[in-house]
Amino acid sequence: MNEIHTDYDVVIVGGGAAGLAAYATALSCNLTSVLLEKESELGGTTIYAVGSVTASKTHLQNEKGIDDSIDAFFDDLMMACKARGVEQICDKTLLRLYAEEVGKTLDWLRELGVVFVGPFPESPHRTPRMHNAVPSAYSYIHRLEHYGTKSGGKILKSFTVSTLVQDKQGRITGVSGHTFSGEPFQIRAKKGVIIATGPYSSNREILRDLIPGFIEAEPVNTAATGDGISLCRKVGAGIKNTEIETTQFRFGGHATGKIGKVATWWLLPRMIAWVVENSSHRLTNHIIVRLSTTYTAPSDKIFLEGGILINGDGSRFVNELSRPYPYAIAKRATTLLRKDLYVLFDASTATKLVRWPNYISTFPGIAYAYLDDYLKFRKDVIHKANSLETLARKSSLDPDNLKATVERYNGFAAAREDGDFGRGELRPIESSPFYLLGPFRPVVTVTEGGIAINTKCQALSVRGEVIPGLYVVGDGSAGPLNVSHGMHLGWALTSGRLSVLSLLKES
Repeated sequence: MNEIHTDYDVVIVGGGAAGLAAYATALSCNLTSVLLEKESELGGTTIYAVGSVTASKTHLQNEKGIDDSIDAFFDDLMMACKARGVEQICDKTLLRLYAEEVGKTLDWLRELGVVFVGPFPESPHRTPRMHNAVPSAYSYIHRLEHYGTKSGGKILKSFTVSTLVQDKQGRITGVSGHTFSGEPFQIRAKKGVIIATGPYSSNREILRDLIPGFIEAEPVNTAATGDGISLCRKVGAGIKNTEIETTQFRFGGHATGKIGKVATWWLLPRMIAWVVENSSHRLTNHIIVRLSTTYTAPSDKIFLEGGILINGDGSRFVNELSRPYPYAIAKRATTLLRKDLYVLFDASTATKLVRWPNYISTFPGIAYAYLDDYLKFRKDVIHKANSLETLARKSSLDPDNLKATVERYNGFAAAREDGDFGRGELRPIESSPFYLLGPFRPVVTVTEGGIAINTKCQALSVRGEVIPGLYVVGDGSAGPLNVSHGMHLGWALTSGRLSVLSLLKES
């Protein structure tokens, strides 16, 4: 086990967007590089994403004549921090780094062949900044892996890293572990090790340890076990931002992943982008949704416009306008052991959910999906009927319970006071047709907590000192907080790229 089998300049642990971005950057800088992935396939949590990245000063913005600046972008991100109540704990230096660098990352990805559409408007940004990869987030995985293969890189799948190797001075000099078959390995990293293993969203032990009052919710990615977090903590790394709640809502996936992978080949992404930019919204969705795998989340716009949240019994259980959304509501649902949830709304609310800014959810390939999109392409999660009884039967809810819930709620609306949960704005549910959106569930998507790093993506010890030779990127790092849609993926790709550039300077 003491024998070093292989030497590389850079060893990268984790094959999601962050790890592959580091891998491709290392190879472009003529560094010998190996990427180790514990699963049999690449992708990590990225393959569950829509594919959106929020960025400023991109070529795509310039091509659309959109005037933007880094300062304005940073100001909008800070405004989002204030709105979410995390201004005091947000690392402003990393947030500024994100604002300055993510646009460069997107331009670099376009050079590697990733096709984007947009940018689209997105709250709280005052300028269109949401860039969407087409046909899906898998485009990042495909193009970065393709570049690495073409550049002579090496990817080892089903390789589990169990130890970070240190020299007598405390520098990280390599990794050791075992293959799927149990064969041990040890690999030397001459310039550094980059940890890109993603969040700890499915590791119950870490979640209970780090998040006070953690509520048991299902993870989106069962393989996101925080292996890199554990590795780094064993060598004295510090951890930050664990106090931030991460429970959210998600509908299930819809389309076939294999088809989505095929759609990243050859000219298909450019053809899809042309359709998005030049054809009707309906045709756009027909193509995009059929070619993508994604887990989408219901927007709070539905509740703001009059919808109510009910559980599988057909009953309300929470103030739907609780903040912060969706964390407060999802946490309440999980506490009450409510898994399958639904949004109920009527025709008056439906008329509002047809255009910006009242979207139902984000959507793969485009920015947002509205009521017509769901009625056409997500019939698995939406029902429509002229009576509450018929609506309940379509979705396996108890008709009597649902009717009683609506009658009680409408009574509160007439009295202008929610006697059950204190909701401040009440609109009666009385005009047909009626709509039921769901089921969806509380889930843990990604985690905000991670290894403390500096602006060079170097891991920091519990005392705030640099751990030489160790870099942490993506959702395994305590990077800029996810206060705007598209930041987790943007940070993963950007930090992966920057870690190699930093490594070059430091070594």
